[in-house]
Amino acid sequence: MADVSIYSGCKAMTKKIGFDTEKYLKAQVAKILERVSYFDKLYLEFGGKLCSDNHANRVLPGYALDTKIQMLKRLGKQMEIVHCISAKDIEARKVRGDSRLTYENQILKDIGQLAELGLPISAVVIMHFSGELSVLKFKQRLENRGLRVFIDYEIEDYPKNLDTVLSDEGYGRPEWVPTEGKIVVVTAPGPGSGKMGFAMSQIYQERRRGIASGFAKFETFPIWNIELDHPINIAYEAATILNAVKAVAGLPDDVHVIDPKVIDAMIGLKHTFGKSTASLDVKEVLDALAASSVMDDRARRCIGALKQLRDSEMHTTHIMNSGDELPLKQLGINVTTDARIPIPTS
Repeated sequence: MADVSIYSGCKAMTKKIGFDTEKYLKAQVAKILERVSYFDKLYLEFGGKLCSDNHANRVLPGYALDTKIQMLKRLGKQMEIVHCISAKDIEARKVRGDSRLTYENQILKDIGQLAELGLPISAVVIMHFSGELSVLKFKQRLENRGLRVFIDYEIEDYPKNLDTVLSDEGYGRPEWVPTEGKIVVVTAPGPGSGKMGFAMSQIYQERRRGIASGFAKFETFPIWNIELDHPINIAYEAATILNAVKAVAGLPDDVHVIDPKVIDAMIGLKHTFGKSTASLDVKEVLDALAASSVMDDRARRCIGALKQLRDSEMHTTHIMNSGDELPLKQLGINVTTDARIPIPTS
């Protein structure tokens, strides 16, 4: 945690910085460049929003909303951006919960914002295509704007049928997307857009062309260099469920629904009981939401929307603590995980 001096009149005050964005940027850019050095070309999948990451800003006080944009700019001319979107989401007119925009309109907005920031899109890849007319119309809209557009097809029984996946009928079938940058950032308007499938197809085809391409995934959370029950990773789980509730309640992503005084009171109570962490887990966040709902109509809307999360799906890459796992089960959320539970051998 860094310090910054603030001068007021003749007195100097020291204010703690909860998260040092500059230090974070230097470390991340250095690690990305290190990973790039292993390959001729690196496909770097970016999860979440590029232009403004409100989720990370809430979890990490001091995290700049445009941190990812700053990171991409520091990578310089060796970087280019490819946007993926699923044909199934175009056909279904899928809508983002925060912006209330369809995925195709969201991608057009993102392309415009990135261009204004000096980060033009190299190409758009439409994934999972199977002849949808609405997709062909959207492809024409993109091409009318001067964008390169490529088509990727569904692979039967993907990813289980490896014999098909690793063949000319699998990863070898899509149009190969020529790229010039040593770093190809792969982004999308939302989950399930086929970012990894695109990257794997490119790597498969480029390896056959003698280009030693590689893959990496950039995730803000969880942070693997610290313990899974570290306050930051706990706060990430809690913020995730709160974002889902706001989306279902029809509230914008950047609206605050928990009174800061309630949060301060709960943290103070935790300290009274000898707990040093200032992070709230899912159960504590829901308790704070309930307390805030007494005076705040938006918080009441979120409380009323909780029942709509039943039978929804949530995937985590690590083992959650009881303060996160139990309330999710009580809400009826189906939680899956990639984590491997260690089993004693003796």
